[in-house]
Amino acid sequence: MYKSIALTIVLLSLLVLGLQAQPLFTFAVDDLQSSGRIGNWVYDLDNPAMNPMFQHDGNHFTFSPAPAYLFHYYAERFVGYGPTTTLTCTAENTPLANAPGEITIQFSQFDLVSFRRVNTVNPAAPWDTPGQAGDERVYANSNGTISFNGTPVLYLYGASFVITTPYPNEAQLRALNPATATWMGSIGTGAPQTGYGFGELDLLQSDPAWAALFAASNYKVDMVLDGVTFVTNPLVDIDKGWYDFDLHISPAAVPFNAVNATPDLSNLPEVFPFPEANVEMEVLVGVETGATDQMRQIYLNEVLVAPLGAIPVGLDRIINKHWKLGSTMETFNVNLKFNVNELDFAKAPVDWRLLYRPYDGVWTIWNDYVLLNPNSIQANNVNQIGEFTVAAPLDVPLPVTLSYFNAHVNAQNLAEIAWVTASESDLHGFKIYAASSTGLNDALCLTPNVILASNSSSGSSYSYVATEITEPGTWYFWLESIAIDGNNSFFGPINISIGSDPQSPSLPDRSSIGAAYPNPFRAGQSSSFDVVIKASENGTVNIYNIAGQLVASYKVDSGSNRITWNGLDGSGKACASGVYLYKLNTGATHQTRKLMLMK
Repeated sequence: MYKSIALTIVLLSLLVLGLQAQPLFTFAVDDLQSSGRIGNWVYDLDNPAMNPMFQHDGNHFTFSPAPAYLFHYYAERFVGYGPTTTLTCTAENTPLANAPGEITIQFSQFDLVSFRRVNTVNPAAPWDTPGQAGDERVYANSNGTISFNGTPVLYLYGASFVITTPYPNEAQLRALNPATATWMGSIGTGAPQTGYGFGELDLLQSDPAWAALFAASNYKVDMVLDGVTFVTNPLVDIDKGWYDFDLHISPAAVPFNAVNATPDLSNLPEVFPFPEANVEMEVLVGVETGATDQMRQIYLNEVLVAPLGAIPVGLDRIINKHWKLGSTMETFNVNLKFNVNELDFAKAPVDWRLLYRPYDGVWTIWNDYVLLNPNSIQANNVNQIGEFTVAAPLDVPLPVTLSYFNAHVNAQNLAEIAWVTASESDLHGFKIYAASSTGLNDALCLTPNVILASNSSSGSSYSYVATEITEPGTWYFWLESIAIDGNNSFFGPINISIGSDPQSPSLPDRSSIGAAYPNPFRAGQSSSFDVVIKASENGTVNIYNIAGQLVASYKVDSGSNRITWNGLDGSGKACASGVYLYKLNTGATHQTRKLMLMK
């Protein structure tokens, strides 16, 4: 039986925050099978101390081109279930289950989509340092379910694992089989593999009460592989390996958007749009590799935090994301178009600088680029794996860009001021000033408490009703923007007449929906948000629960609209605690935001 679904979202949120130190679920994974040892070349079983028939040049870090040489070692191409694989829940830390035995998990097959050689002791040193060599592999394209008493309650898609594999040491190589019993020297440290994973919940299929456990991470999921143990015997099946480890599942600490593609190398160029990762990839050239020349994947991962490491001198602003590029191909050449709508600074595109670094390397400017439009910058002729981000030169960034600022007299004969920002960054908030003349020095501050900014890179909508202004006449209003560092700017004045016919405000040049406040809000109270609609447009604002069911609907017309939702559905029934989506639909605009209702 479920524990009461009436448990509040507040309780769930507190529990999730309290459980960050311990996973929501832990599974003992036994005999997870890797198979298809036809992936990227790892090393040769070549050593001066071995029988000459196994030797090529005595160097395991070089690939023997001799057709008769049979002792190449390749990475496994697939990871998934084998005939003896089991996944057993050993711990659960949720309010929705009573015991680990009630929880089960299943995954589909993972595919190798990226392979790179690494030094597992000193990442900055050459990968082929004896005793330190290894590789990092990305396995992706898996979907999974977590079930409660046999009923699926969480659906995971886009699951990926990043596995770091230290190569074997001398003792492990000698124990591999009789042919390597005389091996001298270590390839790697022989330490256990380590790994982590990530994915995203499918909200349309997942049970809302269970999905709420991951609401704080925007329904992104982290997975950690703990205590990986290699349990294979190559004498039994040299094409397979088996692994035991503990799998810990938690809300994501850092969101990822990972994508990959397998281009048709006989039909290039080929374009792959990945809007979920804010990137488009055009594959120009590719050479596949692997034991059977089938490895031709390219992998991209949008990581939604600013990257670490020093950026070039003269640049001081960097976007709050970076992209990781990987591949299984021998060589490739691609163009990468990055969508930079999510910049955390308001900078003109002409100021953007595209940065690149090889993994564990130093950030440098990628000079072969083109600005395609005000939202996109393209890296041309990328032929190496690594990381990309966007920065701007050293100067003072604009904290806010306004796209609309006006006022009108509402039905209560009060001045209502509305403004819409196109972008915000490092912004503390706003104040409103009013005067009966055009002199700012004579103006009265109507908002001694700052109206806090949302700092959305895509802009926000705001409004303020000036209940302090009741005397008839012409009134002038100014908007002050205040940056976090204390710098400020004034906009205005705009004017209206109180006590006469309301003036028709100029309309915004785009329709948009603002952030809800308060958010979260409690049952019995309400949350409000502003909607501005450009001239000649109208539309609807619909509110949905996370199951996709419509709970409320509002009509909106040209101009400034304020929507207030009291947490009730269309029949007047109180809605359950949880995450809700409010969506603006006009002829040309479709925009969605989230809000949370708490008991």
